[in-house]
Amino acid sequence: MLEKDRCLGWMLVSELCTDNRRLSGAKALHSATTLMEEDHDLGFKGTRIIASNAEAYLEISSPSELLQYEKELGASFNFPLSAFCLYSGPRLVKRRLDEFLLSLFPLHGVIVAKTLAWDKGKTSSA
Repeated sequence: MLEKDRCLGWMLVSELCTDNRRLSGAKALHSATTLMEEDHDLGFKGTRIIASNAEAYLEISSPSELLQYEKELGASFNFPLSAFCLYSGPRLVKRRLDEFLLSLFPLHGVIVAKTLAWDKGKTSSA
């Protein structure tokens, strides 16, 4: 989303990260970099990308393809970027994708769930 002159702009993330109806990490990285450069040129100091129903990508990819995609997107950018990948744990468990759900943890810096909060950058216990 882009806020300019009190208006929010948006586009479907699926348009930014699919090629021939398949997930493409390379296309997503290129699209995100292009968006960040455009945001910077407009004077913004960062970019936020929100995938509100990330498990929907399982309709166009296998769990291993989606994990590879998430891994590729974990690349560092030279511009402040916040990416929020929203997955429904109960829906994934219902689909018997428990292993997939657990495999997502190391690919994200911070995990927040209804009964869990985890930050891979913090290893000390309370």
